[in-house]
Amino acid sequence: MATTYLQATQSGSLVAGGAAATIDMTLTDVAGRSLVVVLNTATASGGNTVQVTMNAVTTSGYVYPLLVGIAVAAIAVTPYRIGLGMTPSANAVANDMIPRRIQVVATVAGTVAYGIDYFIGA
Repeated sequence: MATTYLQATQSGSLVAGGAAATIDMTLTDVAGRSLVVVLNTATASGGNTVQVTMNAVTTSGYVYPLLVGIAVAAIAVTPYRIGLGMTPSANAVANDMIPRRIQVVATVAGTVAYGIDYFIGA
């Protein structure tokens, strides 16, 4: 598991490519009012899927889900948003505060070419 240190409005790549695995990354020292994680699936077919989950991590290390995306089984660009004042939408938008530590998990079933990127809104 890698750690990336962020400041408001910075972006970067979390994970790319994968097959039949769960890959996670923890973002630390997140300072912003909103977080957008973008899933880009380049290939997905035949029941192969990738699912993104965004979890909060407490100072004691407890992990709880902020947003659980649906399993994506098609070529698509799928954004996931978290922030106060946002209109909630199942599996896509969470009206919640942005914690200092966020775990982004990509769970792949089968073989899917994908990438995940993010940005923090000031």
